[in-house]
Amino acid sequence: MYRTCFASLLVLAAVGCLEKTIAQDAESWVVADKITPLSEPWSVILRPDEGPKRDGKETCALHWPVAARPGPNSPVLLPHFEDVAAVRFWLWIDGPKAYKLNVLLTGSGGYFNSTVPLDWTGWKQLTVPIERFGSVRGAKLADMRRLSFRMQGYGQPELPREMVWWVDDVALLPKPGRTLALTSSIEVNRGIWMGLAQKGNPLAQLLARAYESRVAPFKPPEKITSAWQYRTVAQELAALAWAACDPASPLVGRKDLVQHLIAGIDWLVAECSAEGWWWKKNPPTGDPNVNRFVLGPLLDAVRFARMRPEGETGWPRWRDPLDRAIELQRAAYRFELAWDWGGKAGGEYANQDAYLVIVAALSAQLYDRPADQELAADMARKIASNLLPDGGIRYIGITNEAPVYHSLNLTVLGRYATLTRDPVVVKLLRDTAPYWPLVLSAEGQPEYWSDVWWKQTWGYVSRNGLIVAAGATGDPRNQWLLWRVLERSTPIARGWGTVCAMPYWTGAESGAPLPDPFVTADGNMRGVRGRAGNWYYGVCIGRGLRNTFCGGMITHPTHSRPVWTAVRGLQINVLQRRDRRMQGLWLSQIEDHAGLAMRPEVSGAVGVRYRLQPRRINGVPTPETPDSPWQVTQVWRAAGDGLLGMIVLEALEDAPGIAVQGRIAL
Repeated sequence: MYRTCFASLLVLAAVGCLEKTIAQDAESWVVADKITPLSEPWSVILRPDEGPKRDGKETCALHWPVAARPGPNSPVLLPHFEDVAAVRFWLWIDGPKAYKLNVLLTGSGGYFNSTVPLDWTGWKQLTVPIERFGSVRGAKLADMRRLSFRMQGYGQPELPREMVWWVDDVALLPKPGRTLALTSSIEVNRGIWMGLAQKGNPLAQLLARAYESRVAPFKPPEKITSAWQYRTVAQELAALAWAACDPASPLVGRKDLVQHLIAGIDWLVAECSAEGWWWKKNPPTGDPNVNRFVLGPLLDAVRFARMRPEGETGWPRWRDPLDRAIELQRAAYRFELAWDWGGKAGGEYANQDAYLVIVAALSAQLYDRPADQELAADMARKIASNLLPDGGIRYIGITNEAPVYHSLNLTVLGRYATLTRDPVVVKLLRDTAPYWPLVLSAEGQPEYWSDVWWKQTWGYVSRNGLIVAAGATGDPRNQWLLWRVLERSTPIARGWGTVCAMPYWTGAESGAPLPDPFVTADGNMRGVRGRAGNWYYGVCIGRGLRNTFCGGMITHPTHSRPVWTAVRGLQINVLQRRDRRMQGLWLSQIEDHAGLAMRPEVSGAVGVRYRLQPRRINGVPTPETPDSPWQVTQVWRAAGDGLLGMIVLEALEDAPGIAVQGRIAL
């Protein structure tokens, strides 16, 4: 519960010498941003709260658990810090410290740093002139946009876990004769993306910019602790390969880029086992999907490299090892590898199937093997057969789509369509048009409550998936959503996904906004969705092994990470034993007794009855869910005025259990 209080970010409008200006009365300060419970959080999650009293008065300040969050960053404050003369803020600490506070100006291309001794107890107002900030890594004030604090410098003792500090009344002083144009990350990002769009394809420009400075010789990771590190290297090499080798790149043929690329491919190929894998068992940590996630971008990097003489020279070294890696994938999808559970789900596991498609297509081109293109096209048809009624693609088995995998599917299949023009995939991509307008808020925030239970989160969406959707579908709603996502995406570009999405850029057309309000059926999740302003809600039957049948979120229209609050529904857990994870019976069955209703333009409702199930993955093959003695009935109504419903638990016979736990999933 918050009291009526606020902490304010202030911009000093007066001019003159620093000491004289600081002494001016409060009327000289202009409130530019109230750091209240409705303000954009620092470092995504740090929020204001009722803080320690100052001068006998209550405060509402930024609550900073120093050890748990040692590096908070403010929201974007300014488009640049060139016109700032000084930074001022209040800081409350619990006593003098032997180390110093690092006060930073942050943005892109390095940062500025200043240090402040921590030699007091309670509140103290601190003023740091801009001249006391030193540039680190060639940083320029023109690129700085945030105020940040850092508490874990070299040589500092470990911070007590319970230590909490408070920040209040952050202020900026303009230089004489200058004014400060307060802004937000959304406004800054929009301006940059628009400026790039006026010059051409922003992804091509940003990828070229990423490598415009001379790159160091390739250096592999010092230690491989996770096989996913190979994927990271492969994706980065594919992006660099475009910059070094593609005729459309302004950097094509640059010697340092080509040398880095060849050395990187040499290393990844050398790390591939004689059997064709980068991962087979732990350690290092990983899973069978690693091999596909590495091989796809690596083959694309090799394709680019062979556009250069150096790549053709390297091809004889790479040819046989890569061929073994490709054959391993064929074997996995012939169900010959007991340890590759991803391959065993082939044809029903879209994001892995998409990687087989791109691997086989690139193999066909690199080795001149038409049979591999037939393999790619065959798997592409299987993926298309799993298209759901409203544009989603089944995640695995019979399940709903998940936003994170929809984006991945579009990105990888988009690359395949670019390379082959396979009409099946061109049509599949076009038919996904309804998906994002159903799943995303007007700020581009995906809802995750309707996902399979083990993939529910509140992360943001990938811009590459929206770029491909806008270009491949031609849908004006996807175009409008793309720009909402770009406004919340830092204008930098790296990685293979950028290369995949680049051909689908559609320009700066505004598109068509999402309707408000709306209530509509969603065949992907077998449910009803609705919107009332910034409240997004829904009910669903789903596709088995559900932990929730309703959910909703409230978004903030001007925050870079727009989820303000959310609920993933309610559930009952009948605990069976007392152990560390306290797992019991809490999921629905594969086939529930369920009904769905929609009152047009008003609400949706669901009723479902099932026997409780233990923790199970709804994968391939579809698991069996026999009756348990515990029966659950859920009834929910979702509308613009909220969620209303009930959960009833019944023991139909004598049933084991140590407790009943009600859960509200947030």
